Amino acid sequence: MITKSIKEICDYANGSLISDADVLIRGVSKDTRTLEEGNLYIPIIGQNFDGHDFISKAAERGASASLWQKDHALPDTDIPLILVDDVIKSFQLMAKNYRASLDTKVVAITGSNGKTTTKDMLSAVLSQRYRVAHNRGNENNEIGVPLTLLSLSEDTEIAIVEMGTERFGEIIVLTEMAMPDIAMITNVGDSHLEELLTKENVAKEKLDIVKGLPDNGVFVYNFDDEILRDSVENTDIKQRILTYGKAKSNYIIDNISISSEGSGFTVNGKVYHLLLIGMHQIYNAAATIAVSDIFGLDISEISEGFKNIKMTGMRNELKKYKRFDILDDSYKSNPQNLISALSTLYYLDGYELKIAVLADMLGLGDDAKKIHADIGKKLSEYDLDYIFFYGEFMESAFESAKKDHPEDRVRIYDDKKKLLRDLISIMKDDSIVLVKGSRAMHMEDIVNRLDEYDSEGMKYDQ
Repeated sequence: MITKSIKEICDYANGSLISDADVLIRGVSKDTRTLEEGNLYIPIIGQNFDGHDFISKAAERGASASLWQKDHALPDTDIPLILVDDVIKSFQLMAKNYRASLDTKVVAITGSNGKTTTKDMLSAVLSQRYRVAHNRGNENNEIGVPLTLLSLSEDTEIAIVEMGTERFGEIIVLTEMAMPDIAMITNVGDSHLEELLTKENVAKEKLDIVKGLPDNGVFVYNFDDEILRDSVENTDIKQRILTYGKAKSNYIIDNISISSEGSGFTVNGKVYHLLLIGMHQIYNAAATIAVSDIFGLDISEISEGFKNIKMTGMRNELKKYKRFDILDDSYKSNPQNLISALSTLYYLDGYELKIAVLADMLGLGDDAKKIHADIGKKLSEYDLDYIFFYGEFMESAFESAKKDHPEDRVRIYDDKKKLLRDLISIMKDDSIVLVKGSRAMHMEDIVNRLDEYDSEGMKYDQ
């Protein structure tokens, strides 16, 4: 983490120090509940809160100093203050200047799907040889990225920085702050269409990640993503470009096999195995292999790293129980990663029943109902025994799906308790249940209750 004198911090933030104190800053915090002694307090101003209101709590917790926005009255506090025009912009500037002072190589990752998993994979693999750091959880926005950069130690050799976006102009802020040596786009999907409107616009926004690359940087992307590929071909990119995909790529994926035990595949003829399941995970692995190759890792190091991946939770995780299994993908949902999850379920053998529990995909803009209806039409391709829909938009998917399925095999719900009762009533030993939905739908509720049902052997009668 950043460890600097307050005067150096003040210079990094382009602020004014209103104290003669000569204190040492050890790390930063935006939350007084987790603030540690010696931290610089960052009083973020949000829609429903103002961090400046908690300066007394920050001082009590042992903050060494605090940023302070000039349009706020000076507080009655003993800790030094660094006056700035805008807390968030100064926070980001401080992170940018600190990153510039480091010898750390930065890998920046964005994409509609797969960026968090690819971050997790890269961290596990590159850690076989280097000292590696990365975002905590999915802190990938205008606040999360500077927190990540300021958490880096001076001896960190590689930092993996995930970058998210919801509207135009966000990626360029993040990439110019992180100044990556390698930039990656995993794919382009339908997420964030409420603001960006089209997938072509999503691709344009994601491609801004290249603007933070130096001339000798490397850009890595998924060549099989047609919209992304077309956007790259129509963009003037001076840096070196590496691609991965099933054909015509620098890193060619082949010989694919997927089972409940994991995913096997080759990249440029070299054999790899993942404990994770699904074609989308193989794409993430190919991206990881491409970047690992840049850093000089060999196949044995990469393979060992694949064995030690620590995944961020609720992301296409196969949970095995005594009587049934759950394919838990309840963290997020959009058309692309829903199709990936369904494909994974299709490949898995040895189950008496395959059941999909699908909740609304949010953030799809004005075409949300049509997109859900289109998904419903495709469901017959995946040999599902039952499909349980939950949510307002999934009504459109239900209406499409029921045309191609027996009437009692597709069901729509607006009540999770009723869904659970019916789900448990039709489950038998050796069933597998895919649970999928956007984060705001809280489909982990279903997963947690199924966990209880299996472990306690109870009947769900609530």
